[in-house]
Amino acid sequence: MKGKKRLKMAHKNAIAGYLYIAPFIIGFLFFFLLPVIESFRYSLSSMKMGAGRYELTYIGWENFRKVLLIDTKFNPGLLSSLGTMAIQVPVIVIFSFFVANILNQRFRGRALARMVFFLPVIITSGVILKMENADVLLQSSYQYVSGNAGNEMSDFQRLFDIGSFLQKYLGAGGVVSALISMATDHIYDIAISAGVQILIFLAGLQSIAPSVYEAARIEGASGWEVFWKITLPMVSPLILVNALYSVIDSFTNASNEMMVMINDTMFGQVQFGAGSAMAWIYFLVIAILLAAAGGLLSRFVFYET
Repeated sequence: MKGKKRLKMAHKNAIAGYLYIAPFIIGFLFFFLLPVIESFRYSLSSMKMGAGRYELTYIGWENFRKVLLIDTKFNPGLLSSLGTMAIQVPVIVIFSFFVANILNQRFRGRALARMVFFLPVIITSGVILKMENADVLLQSSYQYVSGNAGNEMSDFQRLFDIGSFLQKYLGAGGVVSALISMATDHIYDIAISAGVQILIFLAGLQSIAPSVYEAARIEGASGWEVFWKITLPMVSPLILVNALYSVIDSFTNASNEMMVMINDTMFGQVQFGAGSAMAWIYFLVIAILLAAAGGLLSRFVFYET
């Protein structure tokens, strides 16, 4: 009887899960499936533009061969995007988790602080401003902060060169120095990219029952023990979600080097075959990385039963 009850509950959960993803499935089948098929068709063809029409000639895997073996910009651009992602994603996840813990505390102006961290997401989504205007505004702000607006700002930036400080006074080098230096030099981009992750972490932290923390304090657990034994395991599923989301967001960002290269090849140079081949290679790389990251991180995820 108990086994049947569990089976029935699992069946209900499965139905709820399918209903939850039903909008994506319907949208993909009706709006995205045909463009995906057409894109793969373009990648295997050579396109010739005519008067009001175009002609596709099947050439097999030639576009893929040219992109991977002949094009001198694709492979370095792909490696550069992978390197940027490998550094940015851990920093964004750690930063968003740290900020979410702060915003979860009770203090005056908490609602305003939450709005400030999520406001860049709203601005860059084009809800308040058009995307073009938002890009100009954010790019201008970034240039001012990063020191491209003048020599005075460059001197200020050199004064707070964290990477050089770590190497000179603390002897830190290699990956640690590069990671911290990148985080400080690109704090603006990290804050812009962490809005959604902060909101997800904040929702997860607020879902933890206060009675769990009260029981831990009664047992004499320190704040450090509470963090490692309660907070971190309880939000570990959200760490997985945010890591995968950050990987996708990093790769599909409009300013990403590979996205710019693909758009320029397809619409600037009017080489839809080569551009489609680039897009498919890029998609496969992202899919492999997501599968690897998901499989690795899922081993450390704790699901409350």
